[in-house]
Amino acid sequence: MQETIYKHLFTPMNIGARLKVKNRIAYAPVGTGISENGSSAFNDADIEFYVARAKGGAGLIFTGAVQTDLEVDPYT
Repeated sequence: MQETIYKHLFTPMNIGARLKVKNRIAYAPVGTGISENGSSAFNDADIEFYVARAKGGAGLIFTGAVQTDLEVDPYT
């Protein structure tokens, strides 16, 4: 019975015309709190965190809030 309910979960799907994901499992955005020195800049530890989720099988991964410019204070 479970197989019938979730039969499409592990099948590929298209999002729009150009994006194909390997399954229908999406990893929701989270705040990892692993950035260095209290910065919210993306770093190697963040990359390792999301690589591990991808290796775990998530077809689509949304990152949490990411600071792309170190000169910007996200709290002002």
